[in-house]
Amino acid sequence: DNDNDDNDNDDDRKLLDQNGFFAFYTYIDELFENPAEEDEAEGENGDENENEKGQDMNEDDDLDLDDPIAESNRIKADLVSYLEEMTATAKLNKQLTCGLDCTDAQREVIYDLITSLATIISPVNLVTSTYTSTSTSTNKKKKMSETNAMGDWDLLYTCSHAMLINRSLSGLGRSTSAKAQFQGLRKRLSGSKYLGTAEYIETFGGSGSGSGSGSGSG
Repeated sequence: DNDNDDNDNDDDRKLLDQNGFFAFYTYIDELFENPAEEDEAEGENGDENENEKGQDMNEDDDLDLDDPIAESNRIKADLVSYLEEMTATAKLNKQLTCGLDCTDAQREVIYDLITSLATIISPVNLVTSTYTSTSTSTNKKKKMSETNAMGDWDLLYTCSHAMLINRSLSGLGRSTSAKAQFQGLRKRLSGSKYLGTAEYIETFGGSGSGSGSGSGSG
């Protein structure tokens, strides 16, 4: 009987430990997601930075701030169209995609489009969407939910110095073999709020050769 009681107590402790962990994790996580507490942590400097950003936006005459949703969608469409056209041209000229062989002029166009897209505070833009603080009545950036990032993401463009030098993410693209020519990179995000996994799938190949891929996760 004593042995059975000891086993029952061990099982209870395991359940309590597991439940206690999730309760503790949720409590800590809510500390960072609570808008009111974020307002207090940011202080006056954070408010001044947000006000300066708002002034910079209002001074931009090229953007239609009266309809941020339409303007955000327009710039996003222009950016995607430009990247797709650049990718098609690179493939036609047997160059590397994802910006690894693009010109400085092309990078400048992409940079301007991304800057304009990041400037517009639109509710359809998960990166720049805001909420109104109840304590200070100012706009604050929302935190993006992890569920919005889950899935497969294909790289369209990068200005990463490491990738430009290595001609790929892994460095295999620096090989002189035609079969090691970089063709694309996919990032696969999965998991939950408590545990996430990122898997990188890199594709290689060349003209007249088959393609292959390698992956790594973290």
